[in-house]
Amino acid sequence: MNPIVVQCKAYDQIRMFILNWKNGILHSSLPPHLVKQSYETELRSQIRYRMPIYRFDDKQCNTLMKIISPVLLHANYINKNYPRSLMQANSQYGGLGITHIYDVMGIEKLKFLLMHIRRHDTTRDLLHISMQQTQVECGSEKLFFDLNHDVYGHFTTPTWNTNLWQYVSSWTITMDSNLHVQIKNLESMMNSLWTSL
Repeated sequence: MNPIVVQCKAYDQIRMFILNWKNGILHSSLPPHLVKQSYETELRSQIRYRMPIYRFDDKQCNTLMKIISPVLLHANYINKNYPRSLMQANSQYGGLGITHIYDVMGIEKLKFLLMHIRRHDTTRDLLHISMQQTQVECGSEKLFFDLNHDVYGHFTTPTWNTNLWQYVSSWTITMDSNLHVQIKNLESMMNSLWTSL
């Protein structure tokens, strides 16, 4: 099946899940603090569970947040023109402490990657193969996670890793150099495998 079609279906499923949550909230009489709690415990936890495998960009996540934001603002008696950046700030800065879906996805992807690298399992090997391909497409000896996605991203095939790279690059998160060493070790292992064939 075409990966692009799968991602479109996944986006539609997440969107429908959010719309169902929104309709449930709008037809209930929950007080404001329970609406936010519903977002954090029900909606966000369900989305967090699914997000590591998806490749949504920030535009798609912004579209999803446009469904969620009015519900949370209305529940807190806040004008719909309230700055979206303040929604994500904590209460110390006058914000609502709402985590953006793009950040939920990025954090879950980072946790997923680091978990499988630590486990030394088959998924780790598959991720490393994909990372090697992205590294070759970038044409740089520097680990692609350390490169600016806006500059080098158009050279690469869109994959799960490049989506994570886009997130890491947008927040200027630096990856540990051990990741690069592990990729080189995998490269030498693959070279010895090919020469033995």
